[in-house]
Amino acid sequence: MKETTPAAMPLCFHKWCSKFDDLLRNRSQKREFRNYIGGLLGESERKIDCLLTHVEPSVATATWVTETYSQRNWIEVFYREAKCYLGLREYQVRDKKSLERHFILVFCAYTFILWHKLTGGLRRRWANKPLKTFPQALEAFRTAISYRFVAWLDKNRDVFAAYKASLGFVWA
Repeated sequence: MKETTPAAMPLCFHKWCSKFDDLLRNRSQKREFRNYIGGLLGESERKIDCLLTHVEPSVATATWVTETYSQRNWIEVFYREAKCYLGLREYQVRDKKSLERHFILVFCAYTFILWHKLTGGLRRRWANKPLKTFPQALEAFRTAISYRFVAWLDKNRDVFAAYKASLGFVWA
């Protein structure tokens, strides 16, 4: 998953995250909350590759798949989008408390993008077309992150080069 720095996030992201500040005990929790949500919203290689069904192949035509898929429950919409785009199933923890935290943070990231999709917040600055789907709104958010990161990098090349050098890499 592509890393994003808090400085690279658009202002709307920080404003939205600040609504949870009273639930977090210290600065490091607040920072990591933003980093975790930002990471979930960042770019990744998640894809949907297949459709599983118990229906006979002669019945499962393209029309049948489209009609059946469009009638599914909205809870399934959430789970599909959270799994495919936000890493709901990509956790590396095993204890119950950590799993609950991961799920809550995925729900927060989903709510943030859905809220922007419904209010048009991302479209006003980061898209030249209506954002009708969750992936479109998420891509607009990722565009905002990329823009902010490139702007930050342009002003802080030496900081970024020093960071990469501390990891044993050369930024040239």
